[in-house]
Order: sequence, then C-alpha cells, then structure tokens
Amino acid sequence: EIRKSFSRMGDMWAGKQFEEWDEFVDEVVQVNGVELRIAKRNLERQDGDWVDPMFFAEDYTVAAATGFQVWEGARAVVKLLEDPDTLLSSHIKGKRVLELGSGTGLAGLCASVIGADVLLSDLPTVTDYSLRPNVIKNASHPSTDATDTTALELPSVWPDAQRVGLGFAACMALDWTADLQAQAEAAGVDFGDVEVVLAAECVWLKELVQPFVDTVLGILEAARWGNAHALSEKKR
Repeated sequence: EIRKSFSRMGDMWAGKQFEEWDEFVDEVVQVNGVELRIAKRNLERQDGDWVDPMFFAEDYTVAAATGFQVWEGARAVVKLLEDPDTLLSSHIKGKRVLELGSGTGLAGLCASVIGADVLLSDLPTVTDYSLRPNVIKNASHPSTDATDTTALELPSVWPDAQRVGLGFAACMALDWTADLQAQAEAAGVDFGDVEVVLAAECVWLKELVQPFVDTVLGILEAARWGNAHALSEKKR
C-alpha cells in the first residue's frame, strides 16, 4: 500500500507543470545560444508540513536525495562547455557520452547542446522524477540554419533520445551497486558505444567511492572506442 501511495504521488508530480509547484524552481542557463531550464528543488520553500513524495521509494537514500539539486561541479562543467576553446568542450563535441550521477541533468544537457550524443543516468527514482522530465522539457528541434554544419546528423545510438541543441540526450536508470550489463540490457543500451564518461560532483559519500570506481572501470572496459573519463568535483 505504501508503494501504491508513492506511485500515485509520483504520477501526480510528474504530470504537473513545474511552474505550478513552489517545490521547484528553474535554473536558467544559456549555452551556445540555447536556453536550458532545469527544474530543481526549491530550498527556499517555507512549508513545515511538506513531505517528500519520494520518501518511500526503495532506492531513495541520502545520496539519491541530492539528485534534485544543481551542484557546483555541474556549474563548473557548464562554464567549460560554454567556451569552445576548452579541452573538454572540443573533446566532447560529436562524441557519444555517458554521464554518471546526472541528477537534474544540467551538465549532460549542456554537453548535448554543443553537439554531443549524451546518455544521462542516475538511480531509478532520480531518473524518473528529476532527470527524464528535464530532458523532455528541454527537447528542441534540429537547427534550421543551413550554414550550421556542427549539428549531429546521424541518429542517436541511445534509445528514445531527444534532440537538444546540436546534439541528442537520452536517459537510463543506472545503479552503481547493481550488475552493469544486466541494467544495460534492460535499457537497450550498449556500453561499447561509450566514448566519454562524464561525472560532475556525484560522489560525496565515502561509501560511494568504490561503486563509482567499479562502474567507471566497467564502462571503460566495455567501450570499443578510444575513451576518456572527465570528472568534476568540489574539494570540501
């Protein structure tokens, strides 16, 4: 009955327009001439009776709760992607990218805007109620500028990908403590397609370090292409 109640609350939340909820506010970012609106938890909300609708989800831990906020590591990645001359920006454009611990999806969506084919990932609850709504919300149409030759022409390799800016964005649920291959098969994803692994401030508990390292190594070992791992973190 608890699970049913949670499901009803989740369906109600996902079906609302974000602007109608004072539990959420949009963080607005401009990248490559494209405006992204990223819904995140409103920490200024004044309501002592509010109950987190995700509270009873099986995978909703302290770590998962952070997936509804935008963190400084993601903003640092955005600044690098805004500048076409940075190593990260030039390396990620046109590549097939897997982002780990995407949360609200800000970093991964910005990578898509500049021309990457991005698969964003997080725990199931975060993916369903934070990440996927933000991907859908920011989906756009291919560039109509005939002089623009930087947009990805080939279809995305990721299932159900949406055009965002010059690239594509899709998402999948990915638990670092569970079997990687089984999760990939369930999502219809081949980690062999990954060229770049991106992670922006997604490891802040000591208990997450080893699962994160194991996940990165597993993905890089599966990749058939020359690959790289880009990690953004804040030292505390």
